[in-house]
Amino acid sequence: MSSDEGTGKATARSPWVSSILLFIAVAGVCAGTWWCLKGSWNAWIARNRAAAKAAAEAAAQAELEAASSEPEDSFTFWRGGTALLSTDLEMQGLPSPTFGSMLRRIAPTRVGLIVEMPPANYRYVPVQRDDSSDVRLMHALGAGGVTGTRLPSSIDDGQYEEFRRYVEARETLQAGDAEAARSQWHALLGLPPERRPWRSTWAAFMIGRSYQTSDRTEAIRWFHRTRELAADGFADSLGLAVASIGWEARAELDRGNVARAIGLYLEQFAAGDPSAHPSLHLVVRSLEDRSEERLAELARDPIARAVVTAWVIAGEKGRPNGGQWTDRFGERWCDALESEVRHPTPHDDLFAWLAQQSNRPELVARWTATAPPESDLVPWLRSRVALRGGDRLAAATALRAVIERMPERDGDDQWHHPSPGFEPFREASSRRARARTELGALLASDGDFEGALREFLAADDWDDAAYVAERVMTPDELTCFVDAMPDGRTDRERASRLGMRHLLARRLARGNRLDAAMEYMPPEHQPALAALRDALRTGYDPRRTAVDRAAALREAARITRTKGMELLGTELAPDGFRDGGNGGCEDRAMQRAAFDAGWLVRATTDEIDRTQTTGTIPANRYHYRYVAADLAWLAAGLMPDNDAATAETLCEGGRYLMYTDARRADRFYKALVRRCRNTPLGAEAERKRWFPKVDREEEVDAEG
Repeated sequence: MSSDEGTGKATARSPWVSSILLFIAVAGVCAGTWWCLKGSWNAWIARNRAAAKAAAEAAAQAELEAASSEPEDSFTFWRGGTALLSTDLEMQGLPSPTFGSMLRRIAPTRVGLIVEMPPANYRYVPVQRDDSSDVRLMHALGAGGVTGTRLPSSIDDGQYEEFRRYVEARETLQAGDAEAARSQWHALLGLPPERRPWRSTWAAFMIGRSYQTSDRTEAIRWFHRTRELAADGFADSLGLAVASIGWEARAELDRGNVARAIGLYLEQFAAGDPSAHPSLHLVVRSLEDRSEERLAELARDPIARAVVTAWVIAGEKGRPNGGQWTDRFGERWCDALESEVRHPTPHDDLFAWLAQQSNRPELVARWTATAPPESDLVPWLRSRVALRGGDRLAAATALRAVIERMPERDGDDQWHHPSPGFEPFREASSRRARARTELGALLASDGDFEGALREFLAADDWDDAAYVAERVMTPDELTCFVDAMPDGRTDRERASRLGMRHLLARRLARGNRLDAAMEYMPPEHQPALAALRDALRTGYDPRRTAVDRAAALREAARITRTKGMELLGTELAPDGFRDGGNGGCEDRAMQRAAFDAGWLVRATTDEIDRTQTTGTIPANRYHYRYVAADLAWLAAGLMPDNDAATAETLCEGGRYLMYTDARRADRFYKALVRRCRNTPLGAEAERKRWFPKVDREEEVDAEG
């Protein structure tokens, strides 16, 4: 083969070679890109799975807490709180009442006070009855006993005629012939009154329902007739008199008569029908896009304006997120009330509350002046006006008036607010509790720490109470306070007292006042505290031998590490005893010290000075692990080098911190290698370049 031929073949093959090389290069780039994307994709999946898992765990925990709520007679102490001492903004706004609590304020005491109705027995029937139920009742009333359990197979007897006619009409309606069904019900109502005592109201109601979409005027007429029959004494075993009010409201709403529909739904609410509450919510929610003229028309109706105002101040639109609703509709509704409400009304306190939420001080003053003097909302509004004016004394006086007017417990009459502290959202147990929490915040800002603690505990605001007790009051002040606490009348009060006693015990123990702490420590933890006290006494006694002291200090270190949360842990930061140490806590003292001096709920100089001396040393989470490590270090200092017990002590002390603070654990590792290299643990530590695991029954892992 000539050189030219070889060159030609090489030249001929070069495009293939180039293509192969290009394919390899592209494949390499694609593979690299794929692995990068795969890594990113896997990382994205991992992050989202972690987020989903965290969300699922949070949801499960919330569901568990909701499911585990107990009545008063089996109360379990709940550690949480509104944490008003962590922000000033929460004191500026108003808590959001529930829509239901506001409806109870404006609902009539009995049916018929808003919309004229015959005086029937208006009662909501939660358990629905059937034909056989009324037959049995008929026999019981007529024969003195129950003679049957269902409709007889033959109902030709005259006493069953109304039942037969009603059932036949119902079956006709179910077959799709509404006109024929109405004729049959009319025939039933044409019977003499004594022959239709059980199904007259049922027939009239069903005629009305059959007209619900085709002829609303006729439907309303028959709903009226249903209530008239009930008022005349005809049986109403289904509570159709009440149900007819709601269906009439729906017919009026479909005809565009919103104000009358609202009045009817409120009558239904007064009768106890739970469906009225969501119906009113949906009606008011549908008003958001109405023009100013239509809103002004509604504002002229006394009942409609009260219901709409109640809905707005309850923040129903923003309820799922727990925040107050500040939508544009609230401002538009406030403008409509300003222009249409020209004379005093029984609901001026609601209008003033709305004006306060809308930041309209001129309207707050106007409606507060004409509000009913007995209203419990007026003192609360006055407290807000005083707070905005910087008068904390007047604000505290107004809050005391709120507390005096509020019952101990409001049942389900709860007022919502977002918690700015440790909990994302919490409902105050009652309006009274909320007012006491706010009063406590004002007292703390005036330096009355004992009074503040008393109010926080009365309000079940454990976070703020724990901060004052743990970081602000002196141990002697807290001891006097706890000693004066009554045993408690309720489970909640008794649990609060026990919680405060345990908090005091741990605080005294942290100050090395172990004998005093023993009196307040729960019985189940007293043996461990006694063992710790005795071990420390021996370990710090210079008259004892080094061997005895080292053994005692080592035992004290182990007790502190394994029982430190119960014996020494802080309620809030840094240890978080209130939630078992499972959640991180922010240092409230640092938050309070950072407050602007012009804020209303601020820390006094005295409070800040007190918190400087009440923190833990070190101020690290699980601070007792550091205390345990220091005790182990002292014990090892009394022990000889290259001794198995010395190596084990140093290894244990280092392992107390190795998961949370490797830098501080490093001194134990270096001492173990330097002092005990000739022991098995020392040699293993030098080989691993870190701590070997100590094979002890008492060994506690990183999460213990």
